[in-house]
Amino acid sequence: MDEHKLGYKGNDVLQELEILTLNAKAAQELILRKILEKNHVTEYLNQFMNGSTDISAFKSQVPVVTYDVVQPYIARIAAGEPSSILCGEQIVELLRSSGTSRGEPRLMPSISEDLYRRTYLYSLIMPIMNKRAKHVLRLGAVFASAFLRSISFLEQHWCDLVNDIRIGQLSSNITNSTCRLAIQSFLALPNPELADEIEVICSSGSWKGILGKLWPNVKYIEAVLTGTMAQYIPMLEFYSDGKIPLDGLKLIEDDEVVENDKLVSLVDVKVGCYYELVVTTFSGLYRYRVGDVLQVTGFYNRAAQFKFICRRNVILSVDSDKTNEEDLHNSVTCAKKLLENRNYLLLEYTSCTDTSTVPGHYVLFWEIKSTTYEGAATPCVPLDAQLLESCCIAVEEALDYVYRRCRAHDKSVGPLEIRLVEAGAFDGLMDLLVSQGSSINQYKTPR
Repeated sequence: MDEHKLGYKGNDVLQELEILTLNAKAAQELILRKILEKNHVTEYLNQFMNGSTDISAFKSQVPVVTYDVVQPYIARIAAGEPSSILCGEQIVELLRSSGTSRGEPRLMPSISEDLYRRTYLYSLIMPIMNKRAKHVLRLGAVFASAFLRSISFLEQHWCDLVNDIRIGQLSSNITNSTCRLAIQSFLALPNPELADEIEVICSSGSWKGILGKLWPNVKYIEAVLTGTMAQYIPMLEFYSDGKIPLDGLKLIEDDEVVENDKLVSLVDVKVGCYYELVVTTFSGLYRYRVGDVLQVTGFYNRAAQFKFICRRNVILSVDSDKTNEEDLHNSVTCAKKLLENRNYLLLEYTSCTDTSTVPGHYVLFWEIKSTTYEGAATPCVPLDAQLLESCCIAVEEALDYVYRRCRAHDKSVGPLEIRLVEAGAFDGLMDLLVSQGSSINQYKTPR
């Protein structure tokens, strides 16, 4: 296994995947051994292992940690101290997380070889995709929410796009110099024919199936679609008219997982069980709890296949009730079917507890969009208070027994409330967090 060998193509890559998945345990141990050989002299590992590179010593002596533990080490590096605090190689950048889980971005160390490894992993993914069609065209983003935001932006600004293509010049509204330089190369000459084609498609009324109309040869949409990201599947199916496959394939390179606070080797996980991801990286994270809860869906050879479920310890609580992200997502999914029956889509949602009332209660903030365009044969049914009340009831009925007991018997939790926000509110929230340093590629709406 050589992450620098980026010339893998076609069957060679599929053969490489077979070797890796048939020997998953050996591959994991090889990666960990390489990490220890490169980083055993670091300040962090030295305090536990005294320069040893023994894997058994690493697993028995190095503690499982959260970001709170490693943050002081990362802060020292950010302040100018040597990378050898955490890493045997030079840390070339500190990447910001989205900050939506803990309220502020986390800094994650990265070394120059990380780019090669990411490229290597992606080179393994693409031939699997290529098996679906001889010439693959892909749409997507890391998270489904980010991809849908780009479609929403296009829906709002397609007229500007058409005009720019028609005259061969970039609008003065785009002020970022790097952006202008990158796009200007595509607008070297006017292209009125393409502008007319896009205008006809985008001005036709409903945007149902717009992706297939704008990109008729697209073969799949790729994005994370499990866990709470599954919320966006109805919107993707609306924009694709259900005719473009949705692909959520991702590869995870990791060391161990946590089951009931007990570490389990990657090859020893069980189908159907839930685990929290623990990783060790070349760039200085050791037995680090990522905070993602995964479910094992099966095995390919000896390699486990996972789907993302939720973030750990993200809950709503007023009294003895404890509602985590997955429970909230499942209950909202039940309720939004009532909206879809009335030709509405739930674009985004977030939640909080309101304890200013007695008793306190859950509050959901929803952004809703009608799928009925102006002039449609079937007019849109008004979004009235009765429909929203039915949604509140559906959410509460889908929550767990403890919540329902607190509501109906103990009276310690008040009625759930849904508040509608204006169009674009969640885009504004994303813009705010990105302006404060969050990563736009890693952004996920805080639940």
